[in-house]
Amino acid sequence: MSSSDNPVIFVDDREPPSIASQLQSYGAQVSMGHFESGDYIIYPHGLSVGIERKTISNMLGSMATNQIVTQAH
Repeated sequence: MSSSDNPVIFVDDREPPSIASQLQSYGAQVSMGHFESGDYIIYPHGLSVGIERKTISNMLGSMATNQIVTQAH
């Protein structure tokens, strides 16, 4: 598999640097950026997929304030 065949994952620059390093060690090409929503964005098969990473306490807080609904949209 050539490096152009490796998936490109866009990582929000506020995420821990160790996560980007780990993704690269798995063979992904990582591009850093500052996103309005989502922590990771990938484009498999022409689709756009955003991923929001949550800790348990952050998830509970987002549920308590209903912010999770806004983030899901």
